Amino acid sequence: MLSPFTPEPERLLSDFESLRALRGWEPTFLHSLRLRALRVFADTGFPTPRLESWRFTNVRRIAETEWSTPPAPGAVPEEAVAPWLIEPAHHLLLVDGQAAPDRETVQAPLPEGVTVVSLAEAVERWPSQVSHHLGRHAELDGRGFVALNTALHRDGAVLLIPPGTHLEQPVQLMFLASPGAAGTMCFPRVLVVVGEGARATVVESYVGHDGSYLVCPVTEIVLESGSTLDHYTVQRQAPESSHVAALHVHQSEDSRLRTHTVTLGGGLVRNELTVVLEGAGGEAAADGLYLTAASQHVDTYTTIRHAAPNCTSNQLFKGILDDHSRAVFTGRVVVEPGAQGTNAYQSNRNLLLSDHALAHSNPQLEIRADDVRCTHGSTVGRHDADALFYLRTRGLDREAAESLLTYAFASEVVGRLTLDAVHDLVEASIHERIDRGPRTGGSV
Repeated sequence: MLSPFTPEPERLLSDFESLRALRGWEPTFLHSLRLRALRVFADTGFPTPRLESWRFTNVRRIAETEWSTPPAPGAVPEEAVAPWLIEPAHHLLLVDGQAAPDRETVQAPLPEGVTVVSLAEAVERWPSQVSHHLGRHAELDGRGFVALNTALHRDGAVLLIPPGTHLEQPVQLMFLASPGAAGTMCFPRVLVVVGEGARATVVESYVGHDGSYLVCPVTEIVLESGSTLDHYTVQRQAPESSHVAALHVHQSEDSRLRTHTVTLGGGLVRNELTVVLEGAGGEAAADGLYLTAASQHVDTYTTIRHAAPNCTSNQLFKGILDDHSRAVFTGRVVVEPGAQGTNAYQSNRNLLLSDHALAHSNPQLEIRADDVRCTHGSTVGRHDADALFYLRTRGLDREAAESLLTYAFASEVVGRLTLDAVHDLVEASIHERIDRGPRTGGSV
């Protein structure tokens, strides 16, 4: 195990060189990318609430913790993996951010030309393909956690889908935090390239056992012209853990993206989504659901950048907050000059089940073109008093009426989860949360 990680600039290079020695040889492009990211982090450091984009989220606890790098993973027992596997699917398993040696792939035969491997293997076997995309879309400047991931990632996953391929079964990239992950940090890196006219479904699953640890994944997705991707991120980390994730998508002309972010666990959570529509006629649909309780803090920050004409984006994010939990949503829609014919919609709605829960909602529009249609809306509130009264007049007690309204609130997002395995998992989690019993403080 490496020495504890510290964010002090004078220690960064030492930590980096120790990690380099542990990794062994790597291509020049990757070493140069790591060094550039290291310099960016040394200059900017961890984000603070003084930054507008981090105004409601304080990562001081992460910055002041002396994290260690987890050792190489050993054998993974079946019972630790089986509950989280999606079937039928192609699977790639990583433990504490590294490929599991005994069961890296558990998958049915892949179509010809499709590649699903660990990042370490992809860098060794196809360095030119990886270098063409890795680090090209996830911006470093002003993004400390992305810079840290770029500098210090040890492994990850690469999915390459050749042009015209229709991948019938989903690909599940499962990232497991082991029982020994307490006190450690890991930086999984994911690269997905969907070739021209290809179609695929990808599920990123992040699950963990008890303990305080840091998981900081960065995913880069490239959609070439006419391609279609249905993408899911499902996070169910330990309550004491920190999960700071960034997803960056680059879309070419006439490409189609549907991305779904489901947050069910973690103590301190930050989900960043950046989509750049760089080709005319592209479509991006992003939705999310976060269920918070106890003292959880979940921050969602999205940026949809329309950089080409006649593109469409649609965002719907909903939160159900209980106990003393907190949620933050900031949604930016940016329309660049020349992106005429843009159609963009954004909505964030939060349901408070407790008098002590708190949600901040900040929709933002930046429009630099004149032929556009852009709308946004946000709400934060309790159960609708009229709907609650109506259900109670039909014989439901207060708790049953609140439970029914809570599920109805979430159903709009759940209904968009067209992959049955993910839909069933999220639906079960909602019922589990509803069945907790009376909340702190009654509804209106």
